[in-house]
Amino acid sequence: MKKSFYNLPLDVASLAITKSFFANNPRKHGIQTNWITFEDQGMTSDTMMDLFANRIPVVRQHGFLSSVECERMLEVLKTHKMYLHNVQQARSLQVRWKDEAGIDILDRVATMIQEVTNITTRVAREGDREYFAGIVRAADAGIAIHADWAPYETPAWSVGNLVGQLTWNILLNPVPGGETIIYDRQWNAPDDDLAWRKAIQADTYHKKMLEGRPFKVMMAVPGDLTFFNPRNFHEVLPCDTSKKHPIAPIRFTVSSFIGYIPSEGSEPDTLVLWS
Repeated sequence: MKKSFYNLPLDVASLAITKSFFANNPRKHGIQTNWITFEDQGMTSDTMMDLFANRIPVVRQHGFLSSVECERMLEVLKTHKMYLHNVQQARSLQVRWKDEAGIDILDRVATMIQEVTNITTRVAREGDREYFAGIVRAADAGIAIHADWAPYETPAWSVGNLVGQLTWNILLNPVPGGETIIYDRQWNAPDDDLAWRKAIQADTYHKKMLEGRPFKVMMAVPGDLTFFNPRNFHEVLPCDTSKKHPIAPIRFTVSSFIGYIPSEGSEPDTLVLWS
């Protein structure tokens, strides 16, 4: 019996029609894009600035957390009761990660960003109060198309004064699927909201808005530190399921936003983190 892939024999290629039945082959057309490459880029000062400027779609630091570190963080996470009433309670998981797993995740991320960009990096503040940064998401479904841009969403807050915004993400566990799709199309309010925001699912947009737009598939790799520009419309695909595996696995991630605050007076350019 011949080997097969799914329900197709391996020699199926020999059955393919290599020449078009129709006289004229389709013409090839170019698609305009702001991105100079679709490949993941390593983390450097230049690539981080390119990401702020929407010249590239993704920066990836491979192996930022080892598989052992991811496992230790997951062990703590699965025994932790979530608190979201205030910043101190929300930080309780990060305190446990530091004490029990030996990983100060927010400090490690902020330190690397500052070392690479040579720009002061800290948690965002509102007056003398710090924001929370480093939200954990546990999801077995996808996230619909949306965009994030603090000057639109929180113009009265200190982060509303930023001139550029990124997001960093770390996946803690291996999952089938769960890719992030990033579109080369940035949010422009209120026009996009008036034209494309859905009436029933008011937190997302109609996909026809993105018709013909280039996109980047950001693969979900545990332990990698990834960055993209969240003003670009993006979505997260659900984890894969099948008849044999009908229940979607839970996808655990930790992330925050990064805002570029330009210098003012004696204050230098600053990168601020918040969730």
